[in-house]
Amino acid sequence: MKLNNKNASDLLQKDKIKSNNAAKNIINNKDLDAWKCLVENSEYIFDFIKDAACEKLLNACTKDNINNLFDFMQYYDMGFDDFIAAAFEKFQNEEINKKFLSLLKDGSESEKCYAAKYFCYVQNQNAQKLLFENSKSTNDALSQNCALALASMKDMEAFEFYKNQLKSDDDWQKVQAVQFLSFYQDKNILPDMFRAMKNSSMKEHIAGEIALSTDISEYFNSPDSELKELSLECFDYIISSLSEIWPLSTIIDFKISKCLNIIFDLSKKQNDPFKGKYSEILLKSRSMFNLFNEFDEYKFDEDKKTLQELTKICSFLNSLSNDFWEAQIDDLLDELTSENKARKSSAINLISYLELNIASQYLLEVLDSEENEQMICEIVMALSKLNCIPQIKNKKEITEKIKHNENIKAIVESLFANHY
Repeated sequence: MKLNNKNASDLLQKDKIKSNNAAKNIINNKDLDAWKCLVENSEYIFDFIKDAACEKLLNACTKDNINNLFDFMQYYDMGFDDFIAAAFEKFQNEEINKKFLSLLKDGSESEKCYAAKYFCYVQNQNAQKLLFENSKSTNDALSQNCALALASMKDMEAFEFYKNQLKSDDDWQKVQAVQFLSFYQDKNILPDMFRAMKNSSMKEHIAGEIALSTDISEYFNSPDSELKELSLECFDYIISSLSEIWPLSTIIDFKISKCLNIIFDLSKKQNDPFKGKYSEILLKSRSMFNLFNEFDEYKFDEDKKTLQELTKICSFLNSLSNDFWEAQIDDLLDELTSENKARKSSAINLISYLELNIASQYLLEVLDSEENEQMICEIVMALSKLNCIPQIKNKKEITEKIKHNENIKAIVESLFANHY
Protein backbone atom coordinates (compact mmCIF):
# COMPACT_ATOMS: atom_id res chain seq x y z
CA MET A 1 0.00 0.00 0.00
CA LYS A 2 1.38 3.39 -1.03
CA LEU A 3 1.05 6.18 1.55
CA ASN A 4 2.15 9.79 1.35
CA ASN A 5 4.80 9.32 4.04
CA LYS A 6 7.87 7.24 3.04
CA ASN A 7 8.47 5.54 6.40
CA ALA A 8 4.77 4.74 6.80
CA SER A 9 4.60 3.39 3.26
CA ASP A 10 7.79 1.33 3.60
CA LEU A 11 6.52 -0.16 6.86
CA LEU A 12 3.63 -1.77 4.98
CA GLN A 13 5.80 -3.32 2.26
CA LYS A 14 6.42 -7.06 1.83
CA ASP A 15 10.19 -6.45 1.70
CA LYS A 16 11.22 -7.39 5.26
CA ILE A 17 14.45 -5.41 5.21
CA LYS A 18 12.72 -2.27 4.01
CA SER A 19 9.77 -2.62 6.42
CA ASN A 20 11.96 -3.44 9.44
CA ASN A 21 14.19 -0.45 8.72
CA ALA A 22 11.11 1.75 8.42
CA ALA A 23 9.87 0.51 11.80
CA LYS A 24 13.20 1.38 13.41
CA ASN A 25 13.21 4.80 11.78
CA ILE A 26 9.70 5.58 13.02
CA ILE A 27 10.45 4.57 16.62
CA ASN A 28 14.07 5.75 16.94
CA ASN A 29 13.48 9.10 15.25
CA LYS A 30 10.08 9.68 16.81
CA ASP A 31 8.57 10.15 13.35
CA LEU A 32 5.20 11.66 14.25
CA ASP A 33 4.38 12.39 10.61
CA ALA A 34 4.71 8.70 9.77
CA TRP A 35 2.64 7.69 12.79
CA LYS A 36 -0.06 10.25 12.00
CA CYS A 37 -0.14 8.96 8.40
CA LEU A 38 -0.66 5.39 9.65
CA VAL A 39 -3.44 6.44 12.00
CA GLU A 40 -5.24 8.53 9.38
CA ASN A 41 -5.14 5.68 6.86
CA SER A 42 -5.84 2.86 9.32
CA GLU A 43 -9.31 2.04 7.99
CA TYR A 44 -7.87 1.47 4.51
CA ILE A 45 -5.11 -0.90 5.64
CA PHE A 46 -6.00 -4.61 5.64
CA ASP A 47 -5.92 -6.11 9.13
CA PHE A 48 -3.24 -8.67 8.31
CA ILE A 49 -0.98 -5.91 6.93
CA LYS A 50 -1.65 -3.76 9.99
CA ASP A 51 -0.89 -6.66 12.33
CA ALA A 52 2.42 -7.31 10.57
CA ALA A 53 3.30 -3.60 10.78
CA CYS A 54 2.52 -3.53 14.50
CA GLU A 55 4.72 -6.57 15.06
CA LYS A 56 7.63 -4.83 13.32
CA LEU A 57 7.07 -1.65 15.34
CA LEU A 58 6.98 -3.68 18.54
CA ASN A 59 10.26 -5.40 17.66
CA ALA A 60 11.82 -1.99 17.03
CA CYS A 61 11.05 -0.84 20.59
CA THR A 62 13.83 -0.92 23.19
CA LYS A 63 14.26 0.32 26.73
CA ASP A 64 16.14 3.30 25.25
CA ASN A 65 13.46 4.44 22.79
CA ILE A 66 10.24 3.29 24.47
CA ASN A 67 9.47 6.75 25.87
CA ASN A 68 9.26 8.09 22.30
CA LEU A 69 5.89 6.36 22.08
CA PHE A 70 4.34 8.80 24.54
CA ASP A 71 4.38 11.45 21.80
CA PHE A 72 2.66 9.05 19.39
CA MET A 73 -0.28 8.93 21.79
CA GLN A 74 -1.48 12.31 20.54
CA TYR A 75 -3.07 10.41 17.65
CA TYR A 76 -5.36 7.53 18.51
CA ASP A 77 -6.55 4.60 16.45
CA MET A 78 -8.07 1.39 17.79
CA GLY A 79 -6.07 -0.60 15.25
CA PHE A 80 -2.78 0.47 16.82
CA ASP A 81 -3.59 0.69 20.55
CA ASP A 82 -2.63 -2.93 21.23
CA PHE A 83 0.84 -2.22 19.85
CA ILE A 84 1.30 0.80 22.13
CA ALA A 85 0.06 -1.11 25.18
CA ALA A 86 2.14 -4.22 24.41
CA ALA A 87 5.28 -2.14 23.87
CA PHE A 88 4.97 -0.38 27.21
CA GLU A 89 4.10 -3.65 28.95
CA LYS A 90 7.33 -5.09 27.62
CA PHE A 91 9.35 -2.41 29.40
CA GLN A 92 7.00 -1.54 32.24
CA ASN A 93 8.38 -0.02 35.42
CA GLU A 94 7.14 2.23 38.19
CA GLU A 95 7.85 5.38 36.21
CA ILE A 96 5.83 4.16 33.21
CA ASN A 97 2.95 3.07 35.47
CA LYS A 98 2.83 6.51 37.10
CA LYS A 99 2.89 8.19 33.70
CA PHE A 100 -0.08 6.17 32.50
CA LEU A 101 -2.01 6.87 35.70
CA SER A 102 -1.38 10.57 35.13
CA LEU A 103 -2.54 10.37 31.51
CA LEU A 104 -5.67 8.47 32.49
CA LYS A 105 -6.49 11.29 34.89
CA ASP A 106 -5.44 14.43 33.02
CA GLY A 107 -4.49 13.37 29.48
CA SER A 108 -6.28 14.16 26.24
CA GLU A 109 -9.04 11.85 25.01
CA SER A 110 -6.53 10.14 22.74
CA GLU A 111 -4.01 9.65 25.55
CA LYS A 112 -6.71 8.33 27.88
CA CYS A 113 -7.70 5.74 25.26
CA TYR A 114 -4.14 4.43 25.08
CA ALA A 115 -3.75 4.56 28.85
CA ALA A 116 -6.91 2.52 29.36
CA LYS A 117 -5.66 -0.07 26.87
CA TYR A 118 -2.32 -0.20 28.72
CA PHE A 119 -4.14 -1.19 31.90
CA CYS A 120 -5.74 -4.05 29.96
CA TYR A 121 -2.21 -5.43 29.74
CA VAL A 122 -0.87 -4.26 33.08
CA GLN A 123 -3.29 -4.73 35.95
CA ASN A 124 -2.88 -1.94 38.46
CA GLN A 125 -5.30 -1.51 41.36
CA ASN A 126 -4.48 2.20 41.53
CA ALA A 127 -6.05 2.62 38.08
CA GLN A 128 -9.44 1.13 38.92
CA LYS A 129 -11.15 4.30 40.11
CA LEU A 130 -9.92 6.29 37.10
CA LEU A 131 -10.93 3.51 34.74
CA PHE A 132 -14.39 3.39 36.28
CA GLU A 133 -14.90 7.14 35.87
CA ASN A 134 -13.67 7.09 32.29
CA SER A 135 -15.87 4.09 31.48
CA LYS A 136 -18.80 6.53 31.53
CA SER A 137 -17.27 8.54 28.67
CA THR A 138 -19.23 9.14 25.48
CA ASN A 139 -16.04 8.30 23.60
CA ASP A 140 -16.69 4.69 22.54
CA ALA A 141 -13.03 3.74 22.31
CA LEU A 142 -12.29 5.09 25.78
CA SER A 143 -15.31 3.52 27.46
CA GLN A 144 -14.62 0.19 25.74
CA ASN A 145 -10.94 0.11 26.75
CA CYS A 146 -11.88 0.99 30.33
CA ALA A 147 -14.45 -1.80 30.37
CA LEU A 148 -11.87 -4.26 29.04
CA ALA A 149 -9.37 -3.21 31.69
CA LEU A 150 -11.86 -3.40 34.56
CA ALA A 151 -13.12 -6.77 33.34
CA SER A 152 -9.55 -8.10 33.22
CA MET A 153 -9.18 -7.00 36.85
CA LYS A 154 -12.59 -8.51 37.71
CA ASP A 155 -13.60 -5.21 39.30
CA MET A 156 -16.95 -6.02 40.94
CA GLU A 157 -17.76 -2.46 42.03
CA ALA A 158 -17.97 -1.39 38.40
CA PHE A 159 -19.79 -4.60 37.52
CA GLU A 160 -22.52 -3.96 40.12
CA PHE A 161 -22.85 -0.33 39.04
CA TYR A 162 -23.56 -1.27 35.43
CA LYS A 163 -25.72 -4.21 36.46
CA ASN A 164 -27.99 -1.76 38.29
CA GLN A 165 -27.89 0.57 35.28
CA LEU A 166 -29.65 -2.13 33.25
CA LYS A 167 -32.81 -1.08 35.10
CA SER A 168 -32.44 2.58 34.10
CA ASP A 169 -35.31 4.40 32.42
CA ASP A 170 -32.75 5.87 30.02
CA ASP A 171 -32.37 3.52 27.04
CA TRP A 172 -28.91 4.84 26.15
CA GLN A 173 -27.77 4.00 29.68
CA LYS A 174 -29.09 0.48 29.19
CA VAL A 175 -27.09 0.17 25.97
CA GLN A 176 -23.99 1.47 27.74
CA ALA A 177 -24.50 -1.02 30.58
CA VAL A 178 -24.84 -3.97 28.18
CA GLN A 179 -21.73 -2.87 26.29
CA PHE A 180 -19.76 -2.69 29.54
CA LEU A 181 -21.01 -5.93 31.07
CA SER A 182 -20.42 -7.91 27.89
CA PHE A 183 -16.66 -7.65 28.47
CA TYR A 184 -16.96 -9.59 31.72
CA GLN A 185 -18.11 -12.71 29.85
CA ASP A 186 -20.27 -13.61 32.86
CA LYS A 187 -23.13 -15.85 31.73
CA ASN A 188 -24.99 -15.21 34.98
CA ILE A 189 -25.68 -11.61 33.94
CA LEU A 190 -27.17 -12.63 30.58
CA PRO A 191 -30.81 -12.93 31.79
CA ASP A 192 -30.62 -9.36 33.16
CA MET A 193 -29.23 -8.13 29.85
CA PHE A 194 -32.01 -9.89 27.95
CA ARG A 195 -34.64 -8.32 30.23
CA ALA A 196 -33.11 -4.88 29.70
CA MET A 197 -33.45 -5.53 25.95
CA LYS A 198 -37.08 -6.58 26.30
CA ASN A 199 -37.99 -3.46 28.29
CA SER A 200 -36.21 -1.01 26.01
CA SER A 201 -37.25 1.01 22.98
CA MET A 202 -33.77 0.30 21.61
CA LYS A 203 -34.20 -3.47 21.50
CA GLU A 204 -32.27 -3.91 18.25
CA HIS A 205 -29.23 -2.02 19.55
CA ILE A 206 -29.10 -4.02 22.78
CA ALA A 207 -29.76 -7.32 21.00
CA GLY A 208 -26.76 -6.74 18.77
CA GLU A 209 -24.49 -5.80 21.66
CA ILE A 210 -25.47 -9.01 23.46
CA ALA A 211 -24.93 -11.19 20.40
CA LEU A 212 -21.52 -9.68 19.65
CA SER A 213 -20.21 -11.01 22.96
CA THR A 214 -22.37 -14.13 23.48
CA ASP A 215 -23.30 -17.05 21.26
CA ILE A 216 -27.04 -16.67 21.77
CA SER A 217 -27.75 -19.88 19.83
CA GLU A 218 -26.60 -21.78 22.93
CA TYR A 219 -29.86 -20.71 24.60
CA PHE A 220 -32.31 -21.53 21.78
CA ASN A 221 -32.94 -24.91 23.37
CA SER A 222 -32.53 -23.89 26.99
CA PRO A 223 -34.66 -25.69 29.60
CA ASP A 224 -35.29 -22.25 31.07
CA SER A 225 -38.29 -21.11 29.03
CA GLU A 226 -37.70 -17.41 29.76
CA LEU A 227 -34.07 -17.60 28.67
CA LYS A 228 -35.06 -19.52 25.54
CA GLU A 229 -37.78 -17.05 24.65
CA LEU A 230 -35.55 -14.01 25.18
CA SER A 231 -32.67 -15.50 23.18
CA LEU A 232 -35.04 -16.10 20.26
CA GLU A 233 -36.39 -12.56 20.59
CA CYS A 234 -32.82 -11.29 20.60
CA PHE A 235 -32.09 -13.07 17.33
CA ASP A 236 -35.37 -11.82 15.86
CA TYR A 237 -34.42 -8.20 16.64
CA ILE A 238 -31.03 -8.70 15.01
CA ILE A 239 -32.56 -10.02 11.79
CA SER A 240 -34.96 -7.07 11.71
CA SER A 241 -32.17 -4.53 12.15
CA LEU A 242 -29.64 -5.80 9.60
CA SER A 243 -28.50 -3.13 7.11
CA GLU A 244 -30.33 -0.39 9.02
CA ILE A 245 -28.77 -0.54 12.50
CA TRP A 246 -26.20 -3.31 12.11
CA PRO A 247 -24.15 -3.53 8.89
CA LEU A 248 -24.53 -6.60 6.74
CA SER A 249 -20.95 -7.63 7.57
CA THR A 250 -22.11 -8.51 11.12
CA ILE A 251 -23.88 -11.63 9.82
CA ILE A 252 -20.57 -13.38 10.50
CA ASP A 253 -20.12 -11.89 13.98
CA PHE A 254 -23.70 -12.74 14.91
CA LYS A 255 -23.28 -16.34 13.68
CA ILE A 256 -26.47 -15.98 11.64
CA SER A 257 -25.92 -19.18 9.64
CA LYS A 258 -25.40 -21.28 12.76
CA CYS A 259 -28.45 -19.75 14.45
CA LEU A 260 -30.72 -20.41 11.47
CA ASN A 261 -29.59 -24.03 11.21
CA ILE A 262 -30.39 -24.60 14.88
CA ILE A 263 -33.80 -22.96 14.55
CA PHE A 264 -34.50 -25.05 11.45
CA ASP A 265 -33.76 -28.24 13.42
CA LEU A 266 -35.96 -27.06 16.30
CA SER A 267 -38.81 -26.28 13.91
CA LYS A 268 -39.10 -29.98 13.07
CA LYS A 269 -40.08 -30.85 16.63
CA GLN A 270 -43.75 -31.56 17.16
CA ASN A 271 -45.75 -29.90 19.96
CA ASP A 272 -42.99 -27.38 20.64
CA PRO A 273 -44.57 -24.29 22.26
CA PHE A 274 -42.11 -22.10 20.32
CA LYS A 275 -42.94 -23.60 16.95
CA GLY A 276 -44.68 -20.44 15.77
CA LYS A 277 -41.72 -18.30 16.83
CA TYR A 278 -39.33 -20.48 14.84
CA SER A 279 -41.59 -20.03 11.80
CA GLU A 280 -41.72 -16.27 12.19
CA ILE A 281 -37.93 -16.03 12.36
CA LEU A 282 -37.37 -18.39 9.40
CA LEU A 283 -39.94 -16.68 7.18
CA LYS A 284 -38.56 -13.25 7.99
CA SER A 285 -34.99 -14.41 7.40
CA ARG A 286 -35.79 -15.91 3.99
CA SER A 287 -37.45 -12.70 2.86
CA MET A 288 -34.78 -10.34 4.15
CA PHE A 289 -31.70 -12.30 3.08
CA ASN A 290 -33.08 -12.82 -0.41
CA LEU A 291 -33.67 -9.07 -0.53
CA PHE A 292 -30.07 -8.38 0.52
CA ASN A 293 -28.77 -10.86 -2.02
CA GLU A 294 -30.90 -9.60 -4.90
CA PHE A 295 -30.17 -5.89 -4.76
CA ASP A 296 -26.67 -4.45 -5.17
CA GLU A 297 -27.45 -1.46 -2.95
CA TYR A 298 -27.08 -3.78 0.05
CA LYS A 299 -23.90 -5.46 -1.17
CA PHE A 300 -21.82 -2.94 -3.09
CA ASP A 301 -19.40 -2.10 -0.28
CA GLU A 302 -19.25 -5.50 1.42
CA ASP A 303 -16.12 -7.66 1.36
CA LYS A 304 -15.78 -11.08 -0.24
CA LYS A 305 -16.14 -12.94 3.05
CA THR A 306 -19.46 -11.25 3.83
CA LEU A 307 -20.82 -11.91 0.35
CA GLN A 308 -19.86 -15.58 0.60
CA GLU A 309 -21.65 -15.84 3.94
CA LEU A 310 -24.72 -14.13 2.49
CA THR A 311 -24.78 -16.59 -0.41
CA LYS A 312 -24.43 -19.50 2.03
CA ILE A 313 -27.39 -18.31 4.10
CA CYS A 314 -29.60 -17.75 1.04
CA SER A 315 -28.66 -21.12 -0.43
CA PHE A 316 -29.66 -22.85 2.78
CA LEU A 317 -33.01 -21.06 3.13
CA ASN A 318 -33.89 -21.44 -0.55
CA SER A 319 -33.05 -25.13 -0.50
CA LEU A 320 -35.96 -25.86 1.83
CA SER A 321 -39.06 -27.28 0.17
CA ASN A 322 -42.31 -25.48 -0.61
CA ASP A 323 -44.08 -27.89 1.74
CA PHE A 324 -41.77 -26.79 4.52
CA TRP A 325 -42.51 -23.09 3.93
CA GLU A 326 -46.26 -23.70 3.73
CA ALA A 327 -46.03 -25.42 7.12
CA GLN A 328 -44.18 -22.40 8.47
CA ILE A 329 -47.00 -20.10 7.37
CA ASP A 330 -49.51 -22.34 9.13
CA ASP A 331 -47.44 -22.20 12.33
CA LEU A 332 -47.08 -18.43 11.98
CA LEU A 333 -50.86 -18.05 11.83
CA ASP A 334 -51.11 -19.98 15.10
CA GLU A 335 -49.07 -17.18 16.70
CA LEU A 336 -52.05 -14.87 16.24
CA THR A 337 -53.74 -16.63 19.14
CA SER A 338 -50.65 -16.57 21.35
CA GLU A 339 -51.06 -15.15 24.84
CA ASN A 340 -47.56 -13.71 24.52
CA LYS A 341 -48.08 -10.15 23.27
CA ALA A 342 -44.56 -9.79 21.87
CA ARG A 343 -44.85 -12.96 19.79
CA LYS A 344 -48.33 -12.07 18.63
CA SER A 345 -47.17 -8.59 17.62
CA SER A 346 -44.18 -10.01 15.73
CA ALA A 347 -46.46 -12.35 13.80
CA ILE A 348 -48.85 -9.54 12.86
CA ASN A 349 -46.01 -7.30 11.71
CA LEU A 350 -44.47 -10.07 9.62
CA ILE A 351 -47.84 -10.85 7.99
CA SER A 352 -48.06 -7.19 7.05
CA TYR A 353 -44.45 -7.06 5.80
CA LEU A 354 -44.83 -10.20 3.67
CA GLU A 355 -48.35 -9.19 2.62
CA LEU A 356 -49.72 -12.65 3.38
CA ASN A 357 -53.27 -12.35 2.10
CA ILE A 358 -53.99 -15.86 3.30
CA ALA A 359 -53.84 -14.43 6.84
CA SER A 360 -56.60 -11.83 6.36
CA GLN A 361 -59.45 -14.01 7.63
CA TYR A 362 -57.42 -15.01 10.68
CA LEU A 363 -56.67 -11.35 11.43
CA LEU A 364 -60.36 -10.46 11.15
CA GLU A 365 -61.29 -13.19 13.61
CA VAL A 366 -58.62 -12.12 16.08
CA LEU A 367 -59.67 -8.49 15.75
CA ASP A 368 -63.21 -9.28 16.88
CA SER A 369 -62.04 -10.69 20.19
CA GLU A 370 -58.95 -8.51 20.77
CA GLU A 371 -59.13 -6.10 23.72
CA ASN A 372 -55.55 -4.78 23.81
CA GLU A 373 -55.58 -1.33 22.20
CA GLN A 374 -52.06 -1.50 20.78
CA MET A 375 -52.77 -4.92 19.32
CA ILE A 376 -56.04 -3.70 17.78
CA CYS A 377 -54.09 -0.94 16.06
CA GLU A 378 -51.47 -3.35 14.72
CA ILE A 379 -54.11 -5.70 13.37
CA VAL A 380 -55.97 -2.87 11.65
CA MET A 381 -52.71 -1.61 10.15
CA ALA A 382 -51.95 -5.11 8.84
CA LEU A 383 -55.45 -5.44 7.35
CA SER A 384 -54.96 -2.04 5.72
CA LYS A 385 -51.71 -3.26 4.14
CA LEU A 386 -53.64 -6.30 2.84
CA ASN A 387 -56.43 -4.03 1.51
CA CYS A 388 -58.94 -5.79 3.76
CA ILE A 389 -60.38 -2.87 5.74
CA PRO A 390 -63.70 -3.11 3.80
CA GLN A 391 -64.09 -6.61 5.22
CA ILE A 392 -64.31 -5.22 8.76
CA LYS A 393 -68.06 -4.94 9.30
CA ASN A 394 -67.99 -3.77 12.92
CA LYS A 395 -65.71 -0.71 12.62
CA LYS A 396 -67.70 1.27 15.17
CA GLU A 397 -67.46 -1.48 17.78
CA ILE A 398 -63.73 -1.86 17.14
CA THR A 399 -63.17 1.88 17.56
CA GLU A 400 -65.22 1.97 20.77
CA LYS A 401 -62.89 -0.64 22.32
CA ILE A 402 -60.12 1.96 22.25
CA LYS A 403 -60.86 4.01 25.37
CA HIS A 404 -57.48 4.99 26.83
CA ASN A 405 -55.15 6.02 24.03
CA GLU A 406 -56.36 8.83 21.82
CA ASN A 407 -53.38 8.53 19.46
CA ILE A 408 -54.14 4.88 18.74
CA LYS A 409 -57.80 5.70 18.29
CA ALA A 410 -56.94 8.44 15.80
CA ILE A 411 -54.77 6.06 13.76
CA VAL A 412 -57.50 3.41 13.61
CA GLU A 413 -60.19 5.95 12.70
CA SER A 414 -57.98 7.35 9.97
CA LEU A 415 -57.37 3.90 8.48
CA PHE A 416 -61.09 3.16 8.57
CA ALA A 417 -61.92 6.52 6.96
CA ASN A 418 -59.43 6.00 4.15
CA HIS A 419 -61.04 2.73 3.14
CA TYR A 420 -64.69 3.65 3.11
